[in-house]
Amino acid sequence: MLKNMARTRDKRSRGDGSLGERVRRRRKQLGLTAKELAETSGVSPSYISQLEHGRQDRPSLEVLGAIAATLGVNTSELLGEVLTIVPDVETPPALAALAEELGLDSATTAMLAAINIDGHRPTTREGWLLILLAIRHACRPFEAMRPAVNT
Repeated sequence: MLKNMARTRDKRSRGDGSLGERVRRRRKQLGLTAKELAETSGVSPSYISQLEHGRQDRPSLEVLGAIAATLGVNTSELLGEVLTIVPDVETPPALAALAEELGLDSATTAMLAAINIDGHRPTTREGWLLILLAIRHACRPFEAMRPAVNT
């Protein structure tokens, strides 16, 4: 009994819930049912249910990877770990000005500064803004992109 209580306390202390809660939250953001998640990731529906209800909290790396891929996140996000990779790239002046204007955080600015497509990068504020808006649009949850239905 004490062991279970300690485990519950530990899960709450992370701030973003258990593995199962993160899976359920992301699944719902994407508008997927548990059955759809199971089918797409190649995991049984009962396993997904056990995972989301906290009765299974140690999936194999293979299963975790399949679920993460289906949910469009990396495994570290499902595990509640934050990975920040900051490339060692100089921020172009136009991007620095845009970042200051929009109040972009350093991680977002560094991610943008690392963009290099076919050897080319934006050189103007407008070019950087276009890239930022395209990335934000592409990363919106699916339900936000569904057209509204008038009833």
